[in-house]
Amino acid sequence: MQVLASKLSGAWVIDSSNPQNPLIAVVHEAILDPSTLQVVLFSLRGSRDTSAKHYVRAQQSHIAAGVTLIIKTSDNIGSADDFVREKLLLEKTCTLFGYLVVTSSGKKLGRVTDYSLSSQLMRVEKLHVMPPLWQRLHSAERILPRSTILDVDMDKRLIKVKDDKAQVRSRATQAIPA
Repeated sequence: MQVLASKLSGAWVIDSSNPQNPLIAVVHEAILDPSTLQVVLFSLRGSRDTSAKHYVRAQQSHIAAGVTLIIKTSDNIGSADDFVREKLLLEKTCTLFGYLVVTSSGKKLGRVTDYSLSSQLMRVEKLHVMPPLWQRLHSAERILPRSTILDVDMDKRLIKVKDDKAQVRSRATQAIPA
């Protein structure tokens, strides 16, 4: 099953070990590892102590019942200091929203408006890209599969993807002398 990241923001976080009071927080955002495009952490809000940000590892949770994040116990929730291995990802949060998408030949396709996550693997499966305003007259939102993604540059907020087959074909026919 795939879930849109925008739908995941605001999803309930439920503690499966506490049937009396299962609702413990709400998902704020998914934090991705740009090299693997997998969700590493979920940022939470509305937990018991609201003065600090809280997180839960994606591997200690699963998505069920539409868009609900279920964790085994609330002991898995911690502050940024508790997640030493993920420190670099927390310093430069990668969420993909608003990243510019360009082809390997440099053509701007637009910006990421959403992305689909595999609920089992917690990884990005598809990018939803809205073209620039002047291109919206000719094309609608593009949905790019994971296999087209070549590189994610967090510093430049840029995603490089493979050229469209149609563009490659048209460029190849132009290169053949008559």
